Formats: sequence, structure tokens, C-alpha cells
Amino acid sequence: MSKIVWDKLDERFFDQGVSRGVMYDGVAGAYVDGVPWNGLVNVTQSPSGAEPNKQYADNIVYVNLLSAEEFSATIEAFMAPKKFDKYNGVASTANGLRVSGQNRGVFGFCWRTERGTAENPTAGFVINIAYGCQASPSEKSNATKSDTPELTSYSWSLSTTPVAVEGFEPTAFVSVDSTDPNINPANLTALLDILYGTVNTDPRLPLPDEIDEILGNGVTAVTPIEPAFDEATDTLTVPVSADVDYVNINTGDVLPDGPVVLTEDTIVEARPTAGRTFTGVYVDRWLYQVA
Repeated sequence: MSKIVWDKLDERFFDQGVSRGVMYDGVAGAYVDGVPWNGLVNVTQSPSGAEPNKQYADNIVYVNLLSAEEFSATIEAFMAPKKFDKYNGVASTANGLRVSGQNRGVFGFCWRTERGTAENPTAGFVINIAYGCQASPSEKSNATKSDTPELTSYSWSLSTTPVAVEGFEPTAFVSVDSTDPNINPANLTALLDILYGTVNTDPRLPLPDEIDEILGNGVTAVTPIEPAFDEATDTLTVPVSADVDYVNINTGDVLPDGPVVLTEDTIVEARPTAGRTFTGVYVDRWLYQVA
């Protein structure tokens, strides 16, 4: 037993700032090809739901049910990545004409906030991750120049679709706090290398189960092998590997090990399985054309 002590210096936690935003393409259930989101000003989290719905019986509150919780957010920034256009409903012609009002895809987004204490203002950071993001149309205002010039800022409202998490309810938002004593620093570094990329690997956003695997066991470096393709019979032979999944980008399905007969031109992408990362000089995407 111990007596409560308030306001100890190392327990006066605070969060501040927003930086290191990354946007990831949503492709066939995965989040790949991350690009930096520069110029972040604010990321406002706006969870909703979890509203009470009381059920009465015997003249009393029999049970209080809560509605499903949903995650949404607003990004405010001075700019957006060029790749964000297709998620903002904008497409371009070959001649450069930008056409708005197009279909909006699903992407992943992560950003960093700083965490400190009164004793150590730079104690660590929090990596925030949102899945299944879709951007809603937003207002844009252009003001005249004046003697107090200001940059034009933009904002986008995000709605989300949850992803599965083993042993928990599906969620669209997870976070990793570097000051958590349960976090292994070496495994956190391995996760950051995946999120931000290295000189040999492209940035990607793992799903929650893989992040948990990485934080627990680190990563194993592997190199993907190209599937063999017999042009005479249009037969693709997928290597047998527990380290790599081979995904048919046309359908989003993971291809089974062994021979598969292709019936149409197919893009196959290699993806590391949970707890793995690609290393060395490698190719991870191939186009196979049928006769």
C-alpha cells in the first residue's frame, strides 16, 4: 500500500505538436506506397457513438446499451500530397485538366505527436494511425493579399471504416506511445522503418495485428522471389513461403501456393507476412500478360 502523491514531476504528462504525417494508398486490403504529408497544421480526432440506450424493465433501468463507436478526424494543412488528389475526388486528363467530383478511394494515414513530462519535456512521442479513411468534400477560401499576409490553409474531414483486430472489437484508430514501458525500443525502431521506409524498402502501413506482432517480436528481413510464369499455358507458379504473400491486385485475393492458371492480364504484388519486412535489392510487383 502507498499514499497517493499528486503532481510528481515525472507524472505530469502532456502532448503537443503534430508532424511526420504519411498517407498510404489503400490497395486490395493493404496500405502501401506511403508519401509524406507536409505542412500539417492540425489533426483533430472526433470519435462519435458510444451513446447510451437505456432499456427499462420492472420499472427500473434493466441494462444500458452503448451504440457502436466510430472514428473520424479533420486534417488541416497548408498543402496535400499530389497522390491525395484521387482520394479528394480529383482526376486529371493527359493534358493536365483537373476534374473534380470523381470517386473517392480509401487510404491510410499516420501522424506523430510529441509526449513529455514536467521533468523531461522531450520524453517521447506517440504514433497515431487511422485506417479506412475517406475524405469528404471541404470548403476552400482564397482571401486577398494584405499587409498581414497569411498562407491559405485547407481542411479535410475524414470518415473511416474499421479493420479487424484479433481479440478485440474492430477499430479504425490505433496508437503507439514510445514512453510506454511495455514498448521494446528496438522493435519500435523496426516498426518506424516500415512506416517511413528505408533506403531499400518503400513505406507501408501494417494492419493492427501485424503492428502488435512487430512490437512483440520485432521483424525478420526476407527477400521476395518472383513467381515463375509459363507463357505457353498461362500458368503462374507461386513460391511456397511463410514469409511472403502473393496478391492478385485485380481481385485483391492472396494467391495459393503452387500453380495457378491466369485468365486475364494480372498484376501480382508480393507482401511480407506479419513480422517480416523486405530487404536487399528486390522487385515486389509483376505484370503477367496472358496469350
